[in-house]
Amino acid sequence: MGVQFLFPFALIALLSLPLLWMLLRATPPAPLRAIFPPLNLLRDLQDDEETPDSAPLWLRLLRLGIAALIILALATPVWSPRDTDTGKGPLLLVIDNGWASAPGWEAIRKDALGLISAAPDRVALMFTASSDSKARELRFTAQAVVRKQISDENAKPWPPSRAQSLTTIDALDKAGGLPKDVHIVWLSDGLDHGKARAFMDGLAAFGPVQVYTPAKGAEPLMLGPPTANARGLGIRLQRPAAGTARTIPVQAIDQDGSVMAQTDIDFAAGETLAKGEFVLPLLLRNRLKMLQVPGALSAATSWVFDGGWSRPLVGLITPGGDVDRQPLLSGFYYLDKAMKPHAELIRGELDELLAQEPSVLVLTDPAQPTAAGLVKLDAFVRGGGLLIRFAGPHLATNSDELVPVNLRAGGRLMGGAFGWETPQALAPFTQESPFFGLKGGEDAAVRRQVLALPDDALNERVWARLKDGTPLVSSAPHGTGRIVLFHVTAAPKWSDLPLSGLFAAMLERTLAFAKGRPGAALDKQKGSWELESALNAQGQLQTPKGAPPFLPANTDFSKTTISAQTPPGLYHNGPFTRALNLGATYSLLKPLPTPPVGVTLMSGGASRSIAFKAPLLLLALVFLGVDMVAALWLAGRLRFLRKVLPTGSKAAVVLLGMLIGLSAGGPKAQADEAFDRAIKAAQATELAYIITGDGRVDAMSKAGLFGLSRTLIQRTTVEPAAPIGVNPAVDDLSVFSFIYWPVLRPPMLSTEAIASLDEYLKNGGMLVIDTQDGELRAKAAGGVDPALKSVFTQISVPALRPVDRDHVLTRTYYLIHDFPGRYTNGRVWVESDANGSSLDGVSGIIAGSNDWAAAWALDKNGQPMAALSDNIPRQREMARRFGINLVMYSLTGNYKADQVHIPALLERLGKQ
Repeated sequence: MGVQFLFPFALIALLSLPLLWMLLRATPPAPLRAIFPPLNLLRDLQDDEETPDSAPLWLRLLRLGIAALIILALATPVWSPRDTDTGKGPLLLVIDNGWASAPGWEAIRKDALGLISAAPDRVALMFTASSDSKARELRFTAQAVVRKQISDENAKPWPPSRAQSLTTIDALDKAGGLPKDVHIVWLSDGLDHGKARAFMDGLAAFGPVQVYTPAKGAEPLMLGPPTANARGLGIRLQRPAAGTARTIPVQAIDQDGSVMAQTDIDFAAGETLAKGEFVLPLLLRNRLKMLQVPGALSAATSWVFDGGWSRPLVGLITPGGDVDRQPLLSGFYYLDKAMKPHAELIRGELDELLAQEPSVLVLTDPAQPTAAGLVKLDAFVRGGGLLIRFAGPHLATNSDELVPVNLRAGGRLMGGAFGWETPQALAPFTQESPFFGLKGGEDAAVRRQVLALPDDALNERVWARLKDGTPLVSSAPHGTGRIVLFHVTAAPKWSDLPLSGLFAAMLERTLAFAKGRPGAALDKQKGSWELESALNAQGQLQTPKGAPPFLPANTDFSKTTISAQTPPGLYHNGPFTRALNLGATYSLLKPLPTPPVGVTLMSGGASRSIAFKAPLLLLALVFLGVDMVAALWLAGRLRFLRKVLPTGSKAAVVLLGMLIGLSAGGPKAQADEAFDRAIKAAQATELAYIITGDGRVDAMSKAGLFGLSRTLIQRTTVEPAAPIGVNPAVDDLSVFSFIYWPVLRPPMLSTEAIASLDEYLKNGGMLVIDTQDGELRAKAAGGVDPALKSVFTQISVPALRPVDRDHVLTRTYYLIHDFPGRYTNGRVWVESDANGSSLDGVSGIIAGSNDWAAAWALDKNGQPMAALSDNIPRQREMARRFGINLVMYSLTGNYKADQVHIPALLERLGKQ
């Protein structure tokens, strides 16, 4: 369609240019002012320079050009490619603005504006995801009105309602408002949504249709429902069509909004489904707020967790009577101690517990059920419940069907026919076991157990074995639920397992198989469900605008269709919460079907139109700068330039060249920016952090170092400047004594970055590496964190050892023995060589996993930004003390280590 003007009436102002020409010609420039000398010096003075009576021709032309550029810019010229030709008739523009359009909404908006600019006549606009139940009035109107509607509209967090849109178009046609030569363009989100073929058939009945779909690689994604497992959460991601191999990062978001963990999901070439896993203990899983795909944020790439995903409701089946007469001999005492940190525990008889619909039931040997009770337990497990059983004399003599393996009658005890001469210890857990990575089995002596009969399925059902190979823990699915059997008692009668810390760790991982059923009280509330936090189209939770929607008390969230009346988000009913997620309503993402006759499918979006308003205004601004310099020069304000610049019309060329030369110096100024930052850092103490490219992680690093700097100013003589983010490949690291590096996944360092980091460590710098996961990834990998291993294979790192109680780091300022952050159980590693990498004995590497930045982080009001695990008293205070010790260690080196020799030195001086 060539160049068009969105506001052509502004071109009328071009008629004023002749008047402006005459005005400029009649108006002389400001007279040249000179200091009046004594008269005798003027007698023989010959002044060849004269002040013109009007502005020079070149200056008048320059100012006319400036005015013309401004007028053209205000007319908003737009060039539209030929392939956006929308036909000769009026344009009906249909736009999908549902959740799938959110990641590429700005591109869709530009496509729409380009199509409107190319339209030869009036335009009608239809959005398929209306915000209300009533369809917006559809009519053909001026392009300016439609452009404003597009600029004001945003994507919605629910699917499009194409059937309703088709009804609205049909109503316009029946009313005679749809021209016969109408041309229809549909900017589609590329998904079927169930009725795309019927929608295309309906549009084709009114006229020729062009359908634009997202470009390859820009198709919408969707997170499916996560599944709980012993290691954390299994996740799956969908795309509508098979494509090339692609890696997508997914983040787990904590309740405070910070990134708890990140994992990568890999789409194989030709696959539409990809799976991954978050390694999270139950304690952290209970704190999850949501999952997000940061690179393609939408309501479908965000999964909100509700109360059903928090601490599971666990029912301990009691046999009746007082089971705690001798608490240290009762299995309930040890179960309570082991499970209470990770679950809500309730006790009662079987019928009482089933009425409260727990996620987990625990059956100890004294509480053996009746035949009717076994039927109820069977129904509970088949319905998705988790049954944890413990062996004992009753089960050894009278086994039933609710066990994962067939049991040998009589059991096995030390000194018996099938027994041992000495107690047995646990064998190391295999990689297939949910308990893989746990330690401490050698201290849990087993004296008696129930034996499993060998069969073909036994090996795959055993989670833990004794050193002689016999099962200690077995498990098998049952219906949609699972049965787990500990082949010993819950009390320390048959083994020392309940007395060990391993017992609690094994039960924690077992509880991860709970389905997260929220309990009967949740679905039996009498009040309505009110939307507490709405999920917007960009996948962020926010306070609902206007009156929040309400859902009936008996709403089945698993079958609720998401729409404008039932938007996705977090609903609450009293103290209970339920989440409505898009990923739970789509079993499969389907692309658009093959179009019918009369419909043209065009992939990659509409061709982009090019607007010239901004370039024209920028050019006018440049010429205004030239005009300003020229005016000062002609008025004699730049005398030093008049001596070197030529006069006459050549001056314009010279002035323009000067201005271009000044603008060409921009890249050099940008190149010197890193040097200027380095000089600034050298003049003051600055705490630095390495920029990872993840906005959330970098923001938390900056806030953490800001909080640590503030604490240092309040408590020490060190007064750091504002924290600074650095890029090792570009910035000079030598001016920083302390650099914090969050490593959440294996980094891909450039050659320049590796050389810079190696040089920094070689010259005595201190690099604090924090994996921010409490050693979760290290435990899952059975050794070293894969991200940390990747770092150590790229940069030169000496041998490391855990910090011991005598290390100088424990006393550089405060006397401390723990090094907590958000977590407390991660070890801290330093160089094993006591002399360190630098001459004063400071370890160049401090590596850990306790997420120190989160514990130090403060907002602008001085308030903490992240919640902590609170595993130790005054955890945040101890984290701040450790941070001060770190900075003092980097600044003073082995100063405190030398102090231990002071008594001997004083004694020697006294003798002399």
